[in-house]
Amino acid sequence: MRHGGHAVRLGRLPARPLAAQAVRAIKPDGGTCQEAGPYFLVVERETGPTSAQEPWELELRLLTEPAVQGGGGPTQAPSPSPTDAPADVPGGEPVARPGGTGFNDAVALADGSFKTRLRPGATTFYRVPVDWGQRLYVEPELGSATTDKSVAHVSSALKTALYNPAFGPVDDGSLLFNGSPQTLSSEPLQPVAYENRHASAPSVKGTRFAGWYYVQLTLSPKMAEVFRGDDFGVTLRVRVQGEPVAGPRYAGDAGPFQVGDRERDAAEAGRSDAEVARGETMAVVAASGIGTGTVLLVGLGVWFWVARRGAAGSRVRSG
Repeated sequence: MRHGGHAVRLGRLPARPLAAQAVRAIKPDGGTCQEAGPYFLVVERETGPTSAQEPWELELRLLTEPAVQGGGGPTQAPSPSPTDAPADVPGGEPVARPGGTGFNDAVALADGSFKTRLRPGATTFYRVPVDWGQRLYVEPELGSATTDKSVAHVSSALKTALYNPAFGPVDDGSLLFNGSPQTLSSEPLQPVAYENRHASAPSVKGTRFAGWYYVQLTLSPKMAEVFRGDDFGVTLRVRVQGEPVAGPRYAGDAGPFQVGDRERDAAEAGRSDAEVARGETMAVVAASGIGTGTVLLVGLGVWFWVARRGAAGSRVRSG
């Protein structure tokens, strides 16, 4: 797979969903791809003779970030923020919250502790709204498991990946599992800021948008070879640090690059984007139904009044 003209090397890792990003940015100092006109995206899959030859499903999305009013916005990367894990990571009994199968049905999460069960080789997706000035911290944990083997461990037993609102990779990690509960300790992301796009570190550059940040969890298929059980418990602790601040003044609708009441409500309720859309559609249908019902009742009332008058007239004439 080629990304931005370069190949993305997958390595010897279990099969899992992959995401890559190609970006065209308009820069004040110019550069490549600045001219208006048609642009072509080419996606190639390179594979070896010993690799699986089955076709891959491919999903493409096109997103446009509006320009900033009055110019190109900040042009320098911010100073790095402290990377210590937050002291108030959510604890307590986690809430059962199965995830989605991809970006399209990723289940929303707010601050809290959540649990699900994953089969070996399976992947699940979550999403967290992170506003301008806020920073995301996620802490996955793989629960205990039993085995018949005297020496048992699985490297990269649980692999995580984080993506930004433009579905671009931000960070990833994996943990080695030996049967005891293992937590994948990570650093909080840098606070979301427009100027992060000028940073060199991918994990900082990736936090240049407000909006939904996606968490991908993949359980290694080797878990089935080493440990007992059809599925394994995974806990995900989520903490969004900081208060929202004013973001850039876009010249148009920010689209997916913003956090509002719609996103916060979905996160509190644990709904996917499809469930949110279905809820809004039902609200419109309900409102339309009430309006139609009123019209029908009024129409029936008029018909009944006319019918009564007609009947009264008939009685008068017959008398």
